[in-house]
Amino acid sequence: MRYDLNFWPEVDWRRESSIDPRFLAAVGICLLVLAFLALWSWSYAELQSCRSDLLTVTLANDKIKGSAEDVTRQNQCLANWRVINAKLGHKEAQRLPWSTQLAALATTVPESVLLNQLMVRSQQVKVEVPAEPSGLRSAAVIAAGDEAPVASRPPPVRKPKSSLRLQYELTLVGVAVGDGADDVITQFSRDLPRHPDIAPWLDSVELTGVEPELRAFNNRPGKKFTIVCKYRPIDWYDEPAKITP
Repeated sequence: MRYDLNFWPEVDWRRESSIDPRFLAAVGICLLVLAFLALWSWSYAELQSCRSDLLTVTLANDKIKGSAEDVTRQNQCLANWRVINAKLGHKEAQRLPWSTQLAALATTVPESVLLNQLMVRSQQVKVEVPAEPSGLRSAAVIAAGDEAPVASRPPPVRKPKSSLRLQYELTLVGVAVGDGADDVITQFSRDLPRHPDIAPWLDSVELTGVEPELRAFNNRPGKKFTIVCKYRPIDWYDEPAKITP
């Protein structure tokens, strides 16, 4: 036989543990308000810190404002000098280095040849500058598979643009001594356009005349000759003048 010796009544756990939902809602609202206040406090502290940093940076910028303006002006001056340096480099690359030409010429003169005159003359020449044809794009479209319009007009013919270039002309007058003077002169005129320092600049070399010279050197017979070297037109000017053809 079992005896219940508990003098206390049985606890109704369902009734005792029930909590009012309004209390839970109030607690939740309080937690949300506390979280919002904490977030606002943190944001305000960050804002104040940013304002302080901005004020410090502004004061520092005001102190170096004059130096920064000087640096800006110096950078502009450097940019201008870079442009000038590029133009000078363009001139150096395009203009004819006569020191190199004369040094190369000295290595090609045969031992039996004596140069009496060396004349350099320059003149301005008109050179046509090729322009891109206007009908290039339409031709590419037709080649890609598009049909050409039936009543399409032919592209306008553009006149080639012209600009001024500077052309040099080097005239060599000399005497070749010896029995084989003719062969020496011919070989000399052929070696000039083959020299690696002269050939890139040359346009043509012409042996204009060979005449007998009875008393060329120490009363030795020889041949007097004239060689005209025409150089290619070069862009001497920074901005070549455009002229109407």
